[in-house]
Amino acid sequence: MMPEQFTCHDLDLTAQTEYPADETDKGWDKLWTMTAEQLIGSPIAGGRRVNLRDNLDWIESRKDKHWMGFNETCAYLHSEISGSGTNGFVIELKYDNHYCRYFEKKSSKWTLELSDNFRQNLPKGSSVYADGKSALTNLSSSQVIEIPAGLGLHSIEITNKK
Repeated sequence: MMPEQFTCHDLDLTAQTEYPADETDKGWDKLWTMTAEQLIGSPIAGGRRVNLRDNLDWIESRKDKHWMGFNETCAYLHSEISGSGTNGFVIELKYDNHYCRYFEKKSSKWTLELSDNFRQNLPKGSSVYADGKSALTNLSSSQVIEIPAGLGLHSIEITNKK
């Protein structure tokens, strides 16, 4: 399972400078040859993946994507994922009180991918429930599930309960 996301590195959103350590990915190897003074003296040191300053079409073409900030990224990265098969199929997500605080008042979205074989072996009428509430009734190989806001334990259950 992966969070539904589209991220961009902070350097990609920062205007290019004239400092020698402000390089694109193509110039990444140059950083190894620079002195500590050159690297420390540059407010930006790293590799840029895309030039957003001169490429506004790139931004416009991705307006439909979910852009994720640092706090949200940290919350997804620190989510604990586990599963059980005791009563159907359950995926549990634990959002801790420290690193996952972003989800305290905001819902999260996860892409749930299911193999054809798994879906074919599910009982007829199986649906997806997020925290006990119906989230999806028609299962496909890939679907986005929204988990309600709140810290602590959340569940995604695939079952045929009605």
